[in-house]
Amino acid sequence: MACAPGFLYDFPWESWGSFKYLMYVPLAARAWYQWGIVGCSHLENICFHLLIGVILRYLLFQLWGSVSRLPYFSRKYQIVTKGIKFEQIDHEATWESMMIVTSYLIWSGAGVFLPKEGLPAWDWWGVPIVVMMHIGPIEWIYYWGHRALHHHFLFTRYHQHHHSSFVTQPITSSNHPFLEHMFYNVLFALPFLATIFLGHSSIGVFYMYVMFIDFMNSWGHCNFEFIPTWVFSNFPILKYFIYSPTYHSLHHTKVHTNFSLFMPLYDHLYGTVDATTDSLHQEVRKGHNRNVDCVYLTHATDLLSVFHLHFGFQTFAAQPYSKKWYMWMMWPIGLPLVLLAWLFAKPFAAASHFIGNMLELQTWVIPRISFQYSLSSEAEKISGWIHECILQAQQAGAKVFALGLLNKGYQTELDEVFLCKNGVGMAIVTGETLAAAIVAKKVEANHRKELNVFITSAQSRAGSAISIYLCKRGFRVLVLLPSKEHAMNLRNCVPLEFQDNLVHATNYDAGSSCKVWLVGEQVGHEVQQLAPRGAYFYPFDVFPIKECRKDCVYGTIPSLKLPKDAQNINACEDILPRNVVRASYAAAMVHAREGLRYHDFGGDISQRLMDESWELAMKHGFTVVNG
Repeated sequence: MACAPGFLYDFPWESWGSFKYLMYVPLAARAWYQWGIVGCSHLENICFHLLIGVILRYLLFQLWGSVSRLPYFSRKYQIVTKGIKFEQIDHEATWESMMIVTSYLIWSGAGVFLPKEGLPAWDWWGVPIVVMMHIGPIEWIYYWGHRALHHHFLFTRYHQHHHSSFVTQPITSSNHPFLEHMFYNVLFALPFLATIFLGHSSIGVFYMYVMFIDFMNSWGHCNFEFIPTWVFSNFPILKYFIYSPTYHSLHHTKVHTNFSLFMPLYDHLYGTVDATTDSLHQEVRKGHNRNVDCVYLTHATDLLSVFHLHFGFQTFAAQPYSKKWYMWMMWPIGLPLVLLAWLFAKPFAAASHFIGNMLELQTWVIPRISFQYSLSSEAEKISGWIHECILQAQQAGAKVFALGLLNKGYQTELDEVFLCKNGVGMAIVTGETLAAAIVAKKVEANHRKELNVFITSAQSRAGSAISIYLCKRGFRVLVLLPSKEHAMNLRNCVPLEFQDNLVHATNYDAGSSCKVWLVGEQVGHEVQQLAPRGAYFYPFDVFPIKECRKDCVYGTIPSLKLPKDAQNINACEDILPRNVVRASYAAAMVHAREGLRYHDFGGDISQRLMDESWELAMKHGFTVVNG
């Protein structure tokens, strides 16, 4: 944000939030009126084309943004390696307001300058007119206007807003104050006006030029260099007419250099080209040959959560996942995507995070959503993909491989035969040890006075470990187990002096006397009604409990807040708040930092490792999440 915002800095609808989309209603109403009432043809219906243009522009920015955030495309040739923070995402949340401004200015101008009969679909002569107008006056006026915006008076009042984004991304190109957008819109309207006055305007040229401006703006702000060095070496004249992402990145890192729009010609003419432009381009194109230190394997939870992944809708992903009403409109897009993924997709790297300045943790995604994990027909494929991902991670240099969400259910297939046969030296982590420690420590810290604790799914790895831990701390633990044999086996794992603290429960009714419920599976409304008023529900599974009672307290799933030196974390992990991650993710980071080589899957959870994993997490800056 500018340090001294000037006149018309904010958009008129700045305080409207999501209601700013109501600004499109008059355009839609006018388009419907022209088509349904007046009977105008599509060529005469300017508001119809404005709305189509808005949709196309959204798609273009989304495509550029997704590509720039996927490690497959951007990781090797990333220019500024410092990650984008949540603060920048919030700052750039109003980027799309520029489309509202553009739409209303064109609508207003159309009533003055366009002929009543509308425009033809295409006129070839309009293309050279627009090209010559852009190469000449547009680029030149922009260059000097941009330099003026860097004068202290205008910079501190307006243009500093744009430069607040040190690490650029495609939408950064459209993040400007209201008055600055007005200047750009008037400037880019000049080629259209030229075609109108010369009698060669058309709908096609309108679309072409608008999409060209957005495409090239995204090109320069994507923060990864995709232009090979041989292009400028073999065709040196091109460096005067085509800018590169590296070229424009220097404008954001050094501020008072490389001012041109898309053509560096005017920087060369007026001596404002940064001296390191060519060398930086060559350096970046050598590529970053970093090893992946850790892989976290996850998946989308439901159809709409596909858009919550790191490469999806950035503003949406920067908030804890919830099914907001307007997201249901994405079903027509989300359903085909899930079906295509079901048929053709393979696991892929979705995000790249850093721990301090040294360790890289990549998030890989299995192209399935939660319900598909319950299908027996999918079990073999998912299992095969997990095996493939482990081998690929090993090849990429990873030392730790973490199974997130329902992928941990396939831990039983990771036997010693597979690991030894394929020479897997990585530590395989499910995070259940740390998850058990988080839940047990919370109960111990918050409920010392509540001696009775009810635990469901006590036969699971985490459930058994929590039960034993709390028995040793003096709690009377009622464990819901399917048989006396299970109860006896668990009881034998508790030190002799604490065995009386473990009580076998055969049904949920036993929890009616306990104010602390530790739940390892989904429990519905009827079961929750058995708990006394004011009860605390703590899940130790990967998914939260559906909250059915207002007179009870629901804890979060086992999770921790990230240390301050975690970088490039700019999307929430599913339903969790910002900078909070599941225990499996945190455990992977701890393993990577400590260089731990032992596996955390299968078999019983060691009480010693519970304490050790907790202590190491605290040592590395993780903190407890309230609730």
